[in-house]
Amino acid sequence: MGNQNLFPLTLLVGLRWIEMKIIQIQRGVTLIEMMIAMVLGLFVTGAIITVFVSNVVSTTDNVRMIQLNQELRASLAFITDEMKRAGYSSDSDSTYMDTLAAFDDDGDGLNDCFIYAYDSNSSGGAVTAAETFGFRLENNELFWGNNATNACNFGDELTDSAIASITAFTLTFNAVTAGAVNVNQLDVTITGQVNLNSLTAVRTLTETIRIRNDDT
Repeated sequence: MGNQNLFPLTLLVGLRWIEMKIIQIQRGVTLIEMMIAMVLGLFVTGAIITVFVSNVVSTTDNVRMIQLNQELRASLAFITDEMKRAGYSSDSDSTYMDTLAAFDDDGDGLNDCFIYAYDSNSSGGAVTAAETFGFRLENNELFWGNNATNACNFGDELTDSAIASITAFTLTFNAVTAGAVNVNQLDVTITGQVNLNSLTAVRTLTETIRIRNDDT
């Protein structure tokens, strides 16, 4: 009789224990556990954002450096091609070579305005305004055009200051003797800079050009 009375009690205790376990399983996480998880999540997210921003900044700087180098190289290549034509005349008129001149138009002691001429249409005869060209530096940009004069106010923009700020442009004549031949050479130097996120990058390119139409 005693065992029969204990069985329902034992069953009730067992069911209650199972119910408590189920409640514990369904309980979920506490507020503290949730806050800890959120803080850890913020740390991970912050680290990912930091790496992403660093990569974006590095990529932007690399693009600006590439643009600076391309701007300087393209400008120097154009100047080189033009100067190789300086003095050319289909009838060997010396006035084309006599037009070669460099000027310090801003009083800084550097020749940053340069004028030259060549017989662009091989028509011969005297030099015309349309056959007189020039390069000059103004407001951190290079300019090029014809109808050039020593007033140094000619031409259109050859470079873009938004891509490369040209801080120096110099042209220097050098006479070189090669045996019995005297050759005029022109040293061209271009310096440009661009502002990066953490510093200012500066590049200088130099080219020596032989003025072939003035061999004597």
